[in-house]
Amino acid sequence: MWFDSPYYPMLYAHRSEDEAQQAVQNVVGLLHLKPGARILDVGCGRGRHLWPLAELGYRVAGIDLAADRVAEARAGSAQKGIDAELFVGSMLDPLPQPPYDAVVNWFTSFGFFDELATHQLAIAHMARALTPGGALVMDFMNAAEVRANLVPEDRIEVGHVEFHVRRWIEEPFVHKSISIRDGATTREFSERVMLLDRSDFEALFAAAGFHSVQFLGYYDGSPWTPQSLRCIAIGRTFAV
Repeated sequence: MWFDSPYYPMLYAHRSEDEAQQAVQNVVGLLHLKPGARILDVGCGRGRHLWPLAELGYRVAGIDLAADRVAEARAGSAQKGIDAELFVGSMLDPLPQPPYDAVVNWFTSFGFFDELATHQLAIAHMARALTPGGALVMDFMNAAEVRANLVPEDRIEVGHVEFHVRRWIEEPFVHKSISIRDGATTREFSERVMLLDRSDFEALFAAAGFHSVQFLGYYDGSPWTPQSLRCIAIGRTFAV
């Protein structure tokens, strides 16, 4: 599996802890959570968003389908002295150890399913894991910007490893093939993500019981426009 391979973090090594800290401070800061609030990162990867959340005084948990990434998150958290609850699991199952004051989903860790109804199921699980009045943050690519400016091909070298990345759109998905040359070894991986628009997220959030959905265009907290690089949706459940 691509997300569980050792090459995945190599290709995305430029996604730094500084970027994660900016996202946490500017985006999660808008939620006005109390110190000690519980936050679950769905699709937590190696944990780079968990750590700045913990440093801000929140109790953090993470879940990811890729066992190797969860192991890295566990090791990194221990090294930093952060007490993080970490789970291997799927967003298509009920989320572990609820309730949470906020659920976050960063870096397009969504959109992988064949049908819109399956994405709705995942968001429903996130909603059910929240306290009344809790918040969901979903950080997704801006589909309008991707359609307008898709880069069809990249060649990237990371140390001795060469990546050849090809991208194309077959609606409603954007596809990516990743060819890797590592010395005498060659590997092939692929990604496919549904191009979910702002209107899709508005409908998905409404169906899951969220209200007052706000959209940002980047991690600096700027508002969403069709030209934005990101589509960050923030919704709250109704308080009792």
